[in-house]
Amino acid sequence: MDKYLIPKDIKSQIKFGLFNLSDIVVIFAVMALWYILIQQTSFGFLINLMLFIGHGIFALFLIMRTKDNPDRPRISIMLSALLNQDDTNYHSIDYNKYKNHSN
Repeated sequence: MDKYLIPKDIKSQIKFGLFNLSDIVVIFAVMALWYILIQQTSFGFLINLMLFIGHGIFALFLIMRTKDNPDRPRISIMLSALLNQDDTNYHSIDYNKYKNHSN
């Protein structure tokens, strides 16, 4: 029986047009926060529309990839910088260090 070897460095991503599944989840979560906000408050239509647009821009900001880390969305970089803090040692979030570390 033949065995097919799958290399470790291949990462499959579920794509829907321009967005990955994780990107869609982030957009959905940010827009759900907008929905919860408008349900709990009684703003007018114009303020709700401005909040909707602002939350949409914020969601796109979170899923954008930077040129320093083209494989990771900005929210992933922000979370790794916040959750993996070490006050005594410097940790780079540079793409090359991340790429070499993940292998």
